[in-house]
Amino acid sequence: KTGHTDEAGYCLVASAKKDGMRLISVVLGEPSDSARTEDSMRLLTYGFRFFETHKLYNANSAVVKARVWGGAEGEVPMGVTNDLYITIPTGQFKKVVANVTLMNPLKAPITKGARYGTLNVLINNQVVASQPLVALEGDETGGIFRRAKDSLQFKLNGYFSKGDSAVNTG
Repeated sequence: KTGHTDEAGYCLVASAKKDGMRLISVVLGEPSDSARTEDSMRLLTYGFRFFETHKLYNANSAVVKARVWGGAEGEVPMGVTNDLYITIPTGQFKKVVANVTLMNPLKAPITKGARYGTLNVLINNQVVASQPLVALEGDETGGIFRRAKDSLQFKLNGYFSKGDSAVNTG
């Protein structure tokens, strides 16, 4: 999309795709048509040279299985609802860490599609992407024996656990 006004100068919003990575450049306030084109091409070239895109998780695929207290199944897969991509500086992929934080504790019933946590993707302790974690399946309340067993385990777990709900998946 191109444009020009006396107040804004020559402007260009451009998009390009290379090796599966799409970049968008926005150039505003340029003095001429050729300057806006050249600067947009420089931005896109810079982006393709110094950044890379990686697909980390598929939509509706389990990122983690979460323990469900008092549930008929006892655990439920949690995932993201959309494919999760990150665009990062070239050569930094080995530093990517995925950190899952779940509601603690998860007690039945669990509703399919409801949010029960967060997936944060970090590089050097800086969040570069964050997505809600949702239950990919539901888990109804278990029978009386399951609930009694889980109740006892939950109490014992409370005595011996620090209650940390973060899980490092990277």
